[in-house]
Amino acid sequence: MSGYPPNPAGRSEAGAVEIFAEQLRVIAQARGRASRSQAIDDLADAVLAANAVVPFLKRLFDTDRHGQRLALEIASRLPLPLVEPVNRLLLPLMSDSRFPLTLRMNVGAAILRSVPDDSVLAGELLAATIKDLNPYRAAERLRTFQQRFPDHPRINAMIRELDERSAIPCPRCGVRLQRSDLIVHLWNSHRLLMDGKLARDPWRMIEDWLGEYAKTGRKDLLERCCELGQQLDPEAGLTRVHRLLLTAGLTDEEAKENLESQAEGRRASLCPHCYALVPQTREPMPPPLGLAHGRFVSHGYKVEVSDRYLFTHLNVRVPNKVLYNGTEPRRGMTRRGSVLAQLGPLTFLAFFLAVFLPVRTLPPLTPVALVLLAAFLLYLRMRIHRGNLDDPSERAIEQAWRFVVPELHQPNFSLEDSEFLGSLALASIGRGSPELRENQVERMGKLAQPELVNGLIPPGHLAALRCLEIDDAIRLGRDPVPLVVNELAHCLADELPLSFGEQILETWPSEIRDRGQRSRLRVLLAARAFELGFEPRDLQELGRISESYGLALASEDLNGLARLRWLWDTRTERPWRVNGPATTVFDLARYRSLGGQYLEARPDLLLFQTMSIGDGQDAGAPILICEEGVVYRDIVLKDPATPISYRKRTDDEFELVIGKQKLLFNRSPALLAQRLQGWLRFLFEVILPATRDYLHTRSPGILEPLTRQKVLRCPECGNSFLALRGEVGILTDV
Repeated sequence: MSGYPPNPAGRSEAGAVEIFAEQLRVIAQARGRASRSQAIDDLADAVLAANAVVPFLKRLFDTDRHGQRLALEIASRLPLPLVEPVNRLLLPLMSDSRFPLTLRMNVGAAILRSVPDDSVLAGELLAATIKDLNPYRAAERLRTFQQRFPDHPRINAMIRELDERSAIPCPRCGVRLQRSDLIVHLWNSHRLLMDGKLARDPWRMIEDWLGEYAKTGRKDLLERCCELGQQLDPEAGLTRVHRLLLTAGLTDEEAKENLESQAEGRRASLCPHCYALVPQTREPMPPPLGLAHGRFVSHGYKVEVSDRYLFTHLNVRVPNKVLYNGTEPRRGMTRRGSVLAQLGPLTFLAFFLAVFLPVRTLPPLTPVALVLLAAFLLYLRMRIHRGNLDDPSERAIEQAWRFVVPELHQPNFSLEDSEFLGSLALASIGRGSPELRENQVERMGKLAQPELVNGLIPPGHLAALRCLEIDDAIRLGRDPVPLVVNELAHCLADELPLSFGEQILETWPSEIRDRGQRSRLRVLLAARAFELGFEPRDLQELGRISESYGLALASEDLNGLARLRWLWDTRTERPWRVNGPATTVFDLARYRSLGGQYLEARPDLLLFQTMSIGDGQDAGAPILICEEGVVYRDIVLKDPATPISYRKRTDDEFELVIGKQKLLFNRSPALLAQRLQGWLRFLFEVILPATRDYLHTRSPGILEPLTRQKVLRCPECGNSFLALRGEVGILTDV
């Protein structure tokens, strides 16, 4: 369509309005945006069909604001191109802010499409569109047109001119830049983002979005926060968003699981105030001694064992004093010297025989070979006899305990000496002679313990001595588990720091870490804890705040601790005597071999009853009353209704039937059958029901001294809390 007549048939403006009065009433009475829009569409079609566009729009223009608004609505629906009179008529309305901006922009776009790019009318339209706007807002308004007319020369020229006039000063450094450049500058130089007219910290924006999300529950706000957080910090941005989310008091399982998994991996706890990952610091053990090739120098002490020459050499120095400098006591010659002294004469004799022995007496090869064989056998004997005694590091350790340790803490206790002694103790584990240093280890431990109690030395100094004492006990054939239990019990009684016991549990020798010995440790430590007044729930909470104690006590097994507690409380009355004599697991665990053997197979053992039936290989198999059930040989009875019977097969053969399994004996198993039935009833009717009462009992205040030692201060928010590895910490007023 190339246009339409401006005023066909000489129709007046008033007449044009009267013709379409009915459509105008429909528009005025329309309810709802959709019905009103449809009514305007119908009116525009009617005006266009009647060729009354110009007079009708002019009449509307001369009325009030509502008529002018309707003129714009109809103009936005007219086909293009618009005729010159219509464009001129609508041009003054482009700068009138009383009308919706979207409507004005649509009509303006229609006019721009109807006139040449370089026409005067196009310039007037663009000028009217940005009238009374500051350069920045004017450029933004024109960019709306630029999206529709990307190649319009007049629009592009006006935007460039306005951008030059609308440079914005940076709120931080004052440099004036265009908005697009300012956005890049703010991020690269100040790590800020533009939020409308304001330059804001991006994390503050995320906090505001999360606050709005808390009020409205809009998921898109949360997604926007997570997306921006990851863009700001690809590695830790999402974690920080999750922290802010939980700090705001919102519940989000994904955020909590993410933070707890990170805390578990880093051996950290989550601050309950700001959800920061706070590492659970460990008390360090003494530094390595630096022992190598029979020599060490530490804290002003020096021990050096040398085998360079024919005779050994020992040099021992302490600060400001030389304790020893000469041949190593009880050693004398080095291996090289011994070889030379003992094999040298035989080698010379072989040489003499080879040169001077007359040929007519004996072939010279025979005596020479015999002498050399004797020398070789003697060398093997020396090698086997000396063995590891020639290890310079072993000897340096022994000489340190012989010469240096008696000089420590003289005349007063010294922190430097204590640290050196701890390093020496760790280096001595598995080395040297336990008999030689036994008294010194005991004496130094007695000196260090009061200093640790008073907080004058770190726990690692005494823990190193105790670990050496435990290792020496193993090498001397003694039972080390009671030694470990005794030290841990001191910590439970708040006589020593809890971290001291944790260091022992982390450093104790691997020789006692098999399943049986660990089970003995658990049982004996639980007994000492019950003796101190701990309840099963207390021990479970202790395992939460101390991972090492939790592993030692298997504290996650609350039911198992409850059964041990019941057994401890009834050990005097012994209500199980109706089924015959039985030994509690507390008594059995005191025996290193027997207790380790049965607890390795059944860590859940509660009671142990010996049996002796017949003369077969399994005649002495005991009855084991465990948490899982009653165990005899390899049969586990888990149901009190299991049928148990016996019968005589021949004169010297009996058969015991347990459920579907059969056992053969050469003597009557009547007593065994009776006891198995009795233990089944006792386990399921007495023990298991009685232990339920122990699942929720607590000893008020007994954990308070221990929990105080585990209170951490968050480095980010400064608040204190009780640390729990891999979990949100517990609020505390300590």
